[in-house]
Amino acid sequence: MEDESSDDKKVPEYTMDIDANEIYIVTCQLLKDIKIMNTEKLKEKYAAFEKKFPKLYNFCLTEVDESQVKSVLSKMLNTRENVKRGNISTFNANVEIGEYAANKFIYPITGEPTNRQKSEALHKIIKGEEQKKSSNT
Repeated sequence: MEDESSDDKKVPEYTMDIDANEIYIVTCQLLKDIKIMNTEKLKEKYAAFEKKFPKLYNFCLTEVDESQVKSVLSKMLNTRENVKRGNISTFNANVEIGEYAANKFIYPITGEPTNRQKSEALHKIIKGEEQKKSSNT
């Protein structure tokens, strides 16, 4: 079963300006190959992808629900594109993705914190970022 892949060619090296559609296409191919290739062949074929996107690569390997991977990836790539276009700040994008992930993965298990708890946590993050900036100058 592991040698049934139609294309064992390695995924090429990536540049910093990789297109979101290309990331999505390669991820979908990885999800298909996970079903038919052993770990060694996956590591060989997707070495460049794993190097560039290690968290995404590992998420694909550990998440059993393919539609879940695609849903999360679509959200992240859309947000990434909005940052690139200047429609949203990096900070706001991080908050948006964090809230999305929390709603999808954490809150169903732990329960959602109150708005006050969220606000306090956000203020701690902002304060920490401001301290980092002031110590770097």
